[in-house]
Amino acid sequence: MTAPEGQPGFDTLIYTDCRAGQGLRGAVGLQFQARSAGADEAAMAVVQRNLLYEPPARWMRERRSVSDYPPSFAHVWDGHLATAAGVYLGKEVNGSREGNQLTHSVVTRDPAAYGPVRPAQLFGATFWTDRPAPTTQSPPVPPGWQPGPIGIEDAQKFVLDQPDGRQTLIALVSALEEVTEPGARRVLFVADAPAPVLHWITAATLLLPRNRALAIGFKVFTTNPAYATQPVVAVHPDWGTTDARVDNDLGYAVFDLVHGGCSEVPSTRHAETWVPLFCAEDPYDIVDAIEVAAASGLGRHAPVLGLAATLRRRQTPEQAAILLRWLRDSDRDLLAGWRGPVVDLLAESVDELPSPVLLAFDEVARSGQVPADRVAPVRLALITAEIQRAYRDAEVAGVVLPALPAGTWLPEHQAAAERAVLAALRGAPPAAFDAVLRVASRFELAVRIADIRDEAGRFVDDWAQHRRAYEPAGWPCGEELDAMLVDGLCEQIARDPARGAGIGDGWWRQRWRGCVNGATPFDQAVLGAAMVHLDPDRRLDLVRLVFRDLPAADDPRRLAGELAEILWARRPATHEELQLLLDTVPRDTVLPHVVCQALCAELLDGKLTEQVVVLGHRLRSKGILRSRNRRVADLLEADYDLYDLIEQIARLSSANSAKSLESRLGAIPGPILLLRVDKVVDALLAADAPHVVRRLLSARPELAEPYVRRLCADLRRGGRSPARVRTAFYLGTSPHVAGADQTECKQAVRHWLGRAGTRRIKPVTELVAQLSPDHLSIWQAWVAETRRGFPARFLPRRR
Repeated sequence: MTAPEGQPGFDTLIYTDCRAGQGLRGAVGLQFQARSAGADEAAMAVVQRNLLYEPPARWMRERRSVSDYPPSFAHVWDGHLATAAGVYLGKEVNGSREGNQLTHSVVTRDPAAYGPVRPAQLFGATFWTDRPAPTTQSPPVPPGWQPGPIGIEDAQKFVLDQPDGRQTLIALVSALEEVTEPGARRVLFVADAPAPVLHWITAATLLLPRNRALAIGFKVFTTNPAYATQPVVAVHPDWGTTDARVDNDLGYAVFDLVHGGCSEVPSTRHAETWVPLFCAEDPYDIVDAIEVAAASGLGRHAPVLGLAATLRRRQTPEQAAILLRWLRDSDRDLLAGWRGPVVDLLAESVDELPSPVLLAFDEVARSGQVPADRVAPVRLALITAEIQRAYRDAEVAGVVLPALPAGTWLPEHQAAAERAVLAALRGAPPAAFDAVLRVASRFELAVRIADIRDEAGRFVDDWAQHRRAYEPAGWPCGEELDAMLVDGLCEQIARDPARGAGIGDGWWRQRWRGCVNGATPFDQAVLGAAMVHLDPDRRLDLVRLVFRDLPAADDPRRLAGELAEILWARRPATHEELQLLLDTVPRDTVLPHVVCQALCAELLDGKLTEQVVVLGHRLRSKGILRSRNRRVADLLEADYDLYDLIEQIARLSSANSAKSLESRLGAIPGPILLLRVDKVVDALLAADAPHVVRRLLSARPELAEPYVRRLCADLRRGGRSPARVRTAFYLGTSPHVAGADQTECKQAVRHWLGRAGTRRIKPVTELVAQLSPDHLSIWQAWVAETRRGFPARFLPRRR
């Protein structure tokens, strides 16, 4: 693996024991001996604090050979990124003491300097040195540098060659995922050489996103793991620097490369996903997949994108939906180079995706992320899937799709979609037939009845038989199918008109709004049924709809009669409906008898109301009410005649016309007289003709009780009309008046006399004198007797 062209290099630092004037400090002793131009004091502090070689005190006391000391290798991200290789040199250059070492470090502030290489892969690189620089200026590592021998394939092979290598790598990756978190377990390797440790670290960090791998510091080896700053350390088993072991890990995640085994580490989802793939697939693809996944922003779904983009893994519908949401919602510049392969992979499986996923794919295709030649196949696959779902489940999605970009949907695509519709219709049961037609309408696909004549006939027969609530407006051939349905139902009515009511009762709820023209026998049956079943307010709405075009008709009277016969074929009109007709139909329109049948029944049932009679008068005056029963006309005529009688009675002052009035009043029907009784009594009270009043009461005895009651009540309240007093006196003395009424009149007059003064009695006396001498004599006797019998306090005051 080589650093990409144009990738920056590293600055360098060399730390070792120096003679006087050899190092950057100029003094004798351990110090930075050389540095490149870009390595500043901050970089030197990072290296000195974290990366220097640590010679083991035990071995130095034992005077072990320099060749026994293993090299060190370490990495840290502490403001600077720094990686260092160290060697043990033995005695100091200025004396005989042990402990001299050399640490060569590369440093940078730019993570891009590492490229795709993990820090552990720099182990064994050719740019490392184990000697001091000739001067205090060390050369930088130039761009185009190459890492050490642990490549991606080498790391894979190393893992596969180890006993339980896959499980060990899962544990290590799981540990490294958490190792930089606060309070996480640090990782401790036990090894007698750095290479195996760095192979494991390489393999594990290759399975982490690059920046995350760069952040994981390690040190191989350390003499004091408790004080090492890195979260990953390695110790030599012969140095005696820690007692941590697999069976006594002291809080570390221990990986013992000498005796084998590792601490129990809970597996993470990431490790369980990527380690098996790294061990089984092309490891380069897996590393790329991890980087793609990390950059995607998909969280726990990120591996789906990584594997699709790099390994071209076929996706489940759920995974395809994840990819499509990412393509739709993410910035198009994000992973721009990988978006095309993902789209290609999805397009290859377009015929296998379900409708909901294809809906998302269609949206992505319309957004311009799909090559133009792939856009129409996506839409065609969506249409086909929707047709299949409609056929299978009788379900249709309600989403309306915008048109595809110009030039992408061609005639051959349209023809293929329409063939798919026809194929589905030829074997579809009724519910599915409806659903497939709705899908065709949704995608603007033509369906010709001629192509499905037999299937359409079977569908319409089932529709008519079961009265299914379809919506033909949602079908591409809806008008033709609806016409077939109506024609069939009209034929049934024509064969047996008695079936019309039943057909109307079965269809009115679904169809009444579309039948307002009453053009066919079916429409007429539906309207008649609707007028039976609708509530009153909606019936009025229906009447308005049916008659709305009446003013524009060539012959509005004839049309009004025909429409009325349709609407009220099965029930008479209500008062409100008749009132609406009054305001709608022309004068002298001939309506069917059933329209006013209920009103006529009310007029003749003997319990008249003002509303019924007034409505009857209005209908009759407009020439609409033409009852077959002469009694209705006579009744309304009698009402008019009674009004004339009332005016004449009120003006009576003699008995000249009594006989005529008596005859006319006797001819008034009882219900009319009962309805107007108060007005008749008012007229009788206003009349100044006692003889006529008595004869009229004799002619219509039902008037006597209300008239006498009101007349006597007026007298008891001290009535001021002498004529009324005279009339009451006349009735009280007449042998032609019923006993109870006669008695009540006598008592009322006597009561009035007991309260009235001479001035009020005198005009009454004059009027009574006009009746006859006998009446005058009786009146005078009543006056004398009544006034004598009352206490003095009830008598009129004398001046």
